Amino acid sequence: MSSQPTATENAPSEPRGGPLDAVRRYAQDLNLGLLWRLLPYTRAYLGLEILMFAAMLGAVLLDQVSPLLTQGLIDEALPRKDLALLNLYALGLITLPLVRGLVNIWQDYLSARIGEGLVYDLRLALFRHFQRMSLGYYTTTPTGEIMSRLGDVNAARGLLTRVLPQIIINLITLASALVVMFGLDARLALLGLAMLPLYVLPTRFAARFAQGITKETMRLSNELLTFNNEALGVSGALLVKAFGRQDHETQRYAGLTSQVRDLAVRQAVVGRLFGLSTSLVGALGLALVYWVGGYLVIGDELTIGTVVAFTIYLWRVYAPFSNLLDVPVNLASSLASLERLFETLELPIEIANAPGARPLRHVQGHIRFDHVYFRYAGPPPDRLKGTEREWALEDINLEIQPGQLAAFVGPSGSGKTTVTYLVPRLFDPQRGSVFIDGHDVREVTLASLAHQIGMVTQETYMFNDTIRNNLLYARPNATPAELRAAVEAAYLTDVIAELPDGLDTMVGQRGFRLSGGQRQRLSIARVILKNPRILILDEATSALDTESELAVQAALERLFQDRTSLVVAHRLSTIRSADVIFALEDGRLVEQGTHAQLLAREGLYARLYRKQFKDQAWLLGLTPADLLAFPQPERQVLLALVRLREATLQAIAEAVEWQPDDVVPVLTRLEEDGHVRVLADGRYEPVLARGRRPAINNG
Repeated sequence: MSSQPTATENAPSEPRGGPLDAVRRYAQDLNLGLLWRLLPYTRAYLGLEILMFAAMLGAVLLDQVSPLLTQGLIDEALPRKDLALLNLYALGLITLPLVRGLVNIWQDYLSARIGEGLVYDLRLALFRHFQRMSLGYYTTTPTGEIMSRLGDVNAARGLLTRVLPQIIINLITLASALVVMFGLDARLALLGLAMLPLYVLPTRFAARFAQGITKETMRLSNELLTFNNEALGVSGALLVKAFGRQDHETQRYAGLTSQVRDLAVRQAVVGRLFGLSTSLVGALGLALVYWVGGYLVIGDELTIGTVVAFTIYLWRVYAPFSNLLDVPVNLASSLASLERLFETLELPIEIANAPGARPLRHVQGHIRFDHVYFRYAGPPPDRLKGTEREWALEDINLEIQPGQLAAFVGPSGSGKTTVTYLVPRLFDPQRGSVFIDGHDVREVTLASLAHQIGMVTQETYMFNDTIRNNLLYARPNATPAELRAAVEAAYLTDVIAELPDGLDTMVGQRGFRLSGGQRQRLSIARVILKNPRILILDEATSALDTESELAVQAALERLFQDRTSLVVAHRLSTIRSADVIFALEDGRLVEQGTHAQLLAREGLYARLYRKQFKDQAWLLGLTPADLLAFPQPERQVLLALVRLREATLQAIAEAVEWQPDDVVPVLTRLEEDGHVRVLADGRYEPVLARGRRPAINNG
């Protein structure tokens, strides 16, 4: 099969080793097209850019006058022994650097204004883009890589405030110096320019090396940043100490940092070799000009002042030319960071407002899943690894009426949490639809959807801030009275009263200064303050002490009131109070109904109940709020007896860490009020009934 020759094939080409070919390859290697993508961000600074260019031009032209003053001093003032002329030239050599310095200060100010402004715009654009990325991006991208990409903006700062201005200055300096050189003596100018091609060879090697080593350094920096976030965060540090792996982690850190160190050493050596090679070329050209110029001076064809001035201008050609050839080396790091920055800005927004999306208002809370299929993009979550399931959720059809409490149960990895994530559009299904009050959630605005939905996740995340600010995060304009009401509803009043700074107490990183139960109740208070029409709760599986567990459950009972609630349930009390229970297995909805209905079917739910929830049955007779209503010390003794079921006086005393004689009067009061009874063998057992509250209150 034959093909027609292309225009490129027929066109005359530059020799492969020619200067233009080298320039083209530099541009291709460095992807200079990235600079064009910066143009939209520079339009707001056009006026400052014009002023900065004028300042650069003025500074360079002032600098180019000083060699001519030197020439005049040598060729005119000294031979004539003219003191007045000597003083004039000397004054000019002093004044010019002063004026040039002031112009340079003005240029640096303008450069900083433009560069920092562009960095601000890029940083803000990047952060906004991250805020719009779906949850799937954050589950598949290491935190260290995200932090590193935010740091790419800092590398762009060097490009905008240092590298690009220097390129412009070098070009102006090179062009103006060449004009003056040819004006002084064309023969010496051509001789000096003959050395320029020798600068190209070392620069070509250094640029390619720098670009490769920069990408490798970035990769290692990402790994190092991810490692630091994992090993030096509170959770990571706790895990390392718990397993005594400090030496192992230190060795891992040493391995990563040693690779970064070796790359830095290689980069420094190559940079020094590059500098040495360009210095030798410059020295060779300067020596040739002095040699030939000396002959011309001896032959009375040139003056000494002209040769001296010429050598100054020659160096002002060599230095900028060397700097311009060094541009690939200087640009390599900045352009690599800029490339990653624009790659990030081009990442697709998977969850976005559809064209014509409308706000979701006056929500009743009716939720319906219609033949929903969903799979995770990229690697599956850990809970699905090792399975052959094509779909994380498969053909899900369910309906939740307004105001209902819907509990989702099932084995680990069955899709319970995934179902709840589709309602607020943390993910979108590949097939089927999710409706709220008859509106497809993909056809309403994300902001209005988030306004109507509140979430309490299994991991209760807290910012390293005060309790007050963590609560107000859900509703910044909440009044103090509303804040107090949310705290009271979450059974946090006594906890906060005991803290030295009350609501202004710092919770520490990720809330680690609070107990697990306190963090859970704080997250509940945060959602109560938001007061959403739809609640999504993924109950924490972490074990709490009995009293904290009761406080959390009591807070949840208040949270479920007057709203539609979807709960990934791990507590039997939640499941028992649910209006409808959905049992999932392998991404499919296999059963739905009430607690009694599903137990009677002897299916998946019945098996889960016997396996996971039966040991919580001691709470079926009363609400957590009933137990919390008892004052101390009655509550402490009753909770110990609830845990023990039936116990002797000695066992109860050991459980509360009191003397038996101190326990007896408390048991007597509880027995008189009908909350405890004595068995025939002398053991005690609790008498639990829903709504039974203590007849006494000791404070």
